[in-house]
Amino acid sequence: MSRLTLHELHRRQSLARQRQSLRDRRGVLLMVVLAMLALFLLIGTAFLVSSNHYADTGKIQAKANRVNNQPSDELERALMQVLRDTNNPHSAIRWHSLLRDMYGTDGFIGRVFADDSQPNFVAQYAGAAAPGSPGALGATAGQMIDIFVFDQPPVNGQPVLEAANVIKIERAANGLPVDHQLPGANGYYAGCLLTMLEGPAAGRTTRIVDYTFVGQQLGLPLYRLRVMGFTRSNGSPLNVRGTGTRPLELAELVAVDPNDPSLYQGYAFIVNGRPHNGTGVGLNNTAAAGQPKLGAMELTAIDGSNVIGMPVALTPNSRFVDSSRVGIFNGDDNFALLGAPLNPVSPGPGEFGLLNNPATGTSMYPSYEGLGGSDESYDAVDYQNVFLASVPLTPRARGGYFINQGGSLVAVPADQQQVQGQFVALDLENVPIPSFHRPALVNYWYHRLMNESYLFQRVGNRAQIARALIQPYGQDGIRGNGDDPLGAGN
Repeated sequence: MSRLTLHELHRRQSLARQRQSLRDRRGVLLMVVLAMLALFLLIGTAFLVSSNHYADTGKIQAKANRVNNQPSDELERALMQVLRDTNNPHSAIRWHSLLRDMYGTDGFIGRVFADDSQPNFVAQYAGAAAPGSPGALGATAGQMIDIFVFDQPPVNGQPVLEAANVIKIERAANGLPVDHQLPGANGYYAGCLLTMLEGPAAGRTTRIVDYTFVGQQLGLPLYRLRVMGFTRSNGSPLNVRGTGTRPLELAELVAVDPNDPSLYQGYAFIVNGRPHNGTGVGLNNTAAAGQPKLGAMELTAIDGSNVIGMPVALTPNSRFVDSSRVGIFNGDDNFALLGAPLNPVSPGPGEFGLLNNPATGTSMYPSYEGLGGSDESYDAVDYQNVFLASVPLTPRARGGYFINQGGSLVAVPADQQQVQGQFVALDLENVPIPSFHRPALVNYWYHRLMNESYLFQRVGNRAQIARALIQPYGQDGIRGNGDDPLGAGN
């Protein structure tokens, strides 16, 4: 009986050990499963965090690209300004573009003349005689179009800037339109381009083949622009009205007046100026015979009563030129260096005067380029064409200067030191001249300002004046910080 009991006990102990082993193995598998689940959870969390981080970074970069200028965009903008100019008044390239000489500065914006009381002066095919084909197409069978435009002269000295009058392409510094007086010379705009700005033919460009002063109509000067035929923007031909009081009129060039449905108003168009017919910047129309024609000066006050004049033609950076302060000097220009009184309207001998008089409405210098225009008839490496560069056939590595030694003119290299003699002039022969830099102009302003009487009287030290020319606001570049060479506020 006891032997059976021991055998049973042994069997039971063996079964217990087997059950414990199975329980131990099931725990290991559970641990493995839990570890795998934790690993997947960590991977998913890492992916979620990294994806959110990339999403936030993408949003930040997108915002940065919207407010920052990309290098390629800045390069394209600069190139476009050099090629076709800009209306940005803060650009140093303005008025110095390549195409300004070709498209002129005396272009204008006008409207097609449309008046019910003048049925003979409507936009029509040249030589149109009667409604219907072929009379409505004229002698040229629709190859030429006559467009009429009127120019209202100033009233009481003030320009008329209404929609139907012609205005300049360039606006004033304050953004307002500037009145444009059409020239009376027949054929003046022949060869120029006309582009429709409004209406069904907007964007169409054609060439002017004839420009004629028709005469006074309704008390106003009327001009005819005969242009080569063009179509609507979609390529379909222009339609002759055929009915009403103006049956020969081209319907796509006029519209109903929004202010009076019973009247018509012509669509706006733009005409480029004549190429290469300017005098250059700085024209003074009041210059007498024998005086420099490009002698207009920007006037700067030096004390309570006196001003000095800086030649506008020699200040190519238009950003810092105030056209409202451009004037003339009545007398020898050398006296302008010393300062003289300002008499804006009627300058007497030895006095400065202004070319623009807001009180009377006269404007003889409306912008940086003035009435002469910057589309001069020549191109040379000078202060009027700063975009040009000069590379001589035998370029020199550096320039030099001439000195007077005992009555003889001696050329001295720029890197040679301690040469005794009186400076005479720079030696820039065969020295390359880059675009937008003129060594001769820099030399002029250096010596001009170094010899300004008002500067010497205020400073009394030429070395200090030289410091002011190089660093006018000191080494920190901040005005009024105490290190300004000419003192705070100057």
